[in-house]
Amino acid sequence: MSLAQLFPYSVWECWWLAPVALILDLWLGDPDLPWRHPVCAVGKLLDKLEAPARNFMRAGGPEAEGVRGRFAGAVALAILVGFTGLAVWGLVSLPVLGGLLALYLAWAGLAMGSLLRTGRGTVLVDPQDNVRNDVRIPARRGNAQVIDDVVSITHEVAGDLFDQVATVGIGIPGQVNPETGRVDDVVNLDIDTLELGAEAGKRLGIPVHVENDVNAAAVGAARMVGGSHPEGTIVFLNFGTGLAAGIVVDGVVQHGFSGAAGEIGHIPIDPNRFPCPCGQSGCLETVCSGASVGRHWPVEGKPPMPDLIECARRGEPDAQRILVMVTHAIVDAVQIVAQSYDPRMIIFGGGMAKTGQPLIDVTLDELRVRERTCPFLTGLHLGERIKLAQLDQPVGALGAAWAAPEA
Repeated sequence: MSLAQLFPYSVWECWWLAPVALILDLWLGDPDLPWRHPVCAVGKLLDKLEAPARNFMRAGGPEAEGVRGRFAGAVALAILVGFTGLAVWGLVSLPVLGGLLALYLAWAGLAMGSLLRTGRGTVLVDPQDNVRNDVRIPARRGNAQVIDDVVSITHEVAGDLFDQVATVGIGIPGQVNPETGRVDDVVNLDIDTLELGAEAGKRLGIPVHVENDVNAAAVGAARMVGGSHPEGTIVFLNFGTGLAAGIVVDGVVQHGFSGAAGEIGHIPIDPNRFPCPCGQSGCLETVCSGASVGRHWPVEGKPPMPDLIECARRGEPDAQRILVMVTHAIVDAVQIVAQSYDPRMIIFGGGMAKTGQPLIDVTLDELRVRERTCPFLTGLHLGERIKLAQLDQPVGALGAAWAAPEA
């Protein structure tokens, strides 16, 4: 078989792909089609490869994990590259459709933003804390787009009541200075630095308060679970892509000296010592964040934590082992916030909290195991303090509104 038969298009025949894909990206933006981005298929394959690779790595004991882990990673990478390469080759080799598919793959490769279709939710809240309206739009990336979206969604949610809006509250990931409204390092929105509060306030003609999204959700959860005027200290544990805590005292979120109060996900105390993107090993969020549970227990088409709990209850050894590891880290997080802040309430939130009561049950099981040998821990009555956030409500958007100082 000749190279011409093996590869249906030469480099010279495909010269037009890159410029046409670039024009499509600049003209139409990210492809908004009924199917998911092709990179998602690569992610699904990687999920399927990760579990057997980890099992192989651990099969030789702790001493051999390094060598076996590197070998398993190399094999998984070779399978991933080979399989995706064959799939692309097969698709672009199709008569007539091949050229169109090649163009689509090139366009999708440039327009990676369709991988980040997280939404922006907005609520209109009156002085009596009643939600008058709510609107949700797809998120867009970039400084100008974020500001445009804030302005347009504020006008949309307020409608004819815009002239009565006293202040706007925004919850956004990344490093936030709530005093100035400046945000830094919002990776999933392509923001390095943005004076969000000042720029949005200038466009709207209304004071704009910017808060970290976990802190905003903490204020929302504290008021929804702890009452409209929550007293004392309430901690919100956010089990999402990462792990973080929001600390609310008498209804006011606490930021600390540098704004890092509650960043417990990067406390490196987990004995498994999994590497963390922050550069450390053993960070809590490498085990008990929603994203990390998905890595340790990859399942297709459903949330991993409920499936992990169900499989463990059925007696599956791997599920039981991983659930012990996860719940150990969850209770570590509970103890850290309980013994640091002594809150009257610890509220579970974030995507993993949608597991509901089963998540509380396995947490209490691990807590009871520790209490059997620790009278001090028993005396704290932590099980009575753990609650679930009202996840059927826009906790983050409401918290952003409530966190904004009254004009």
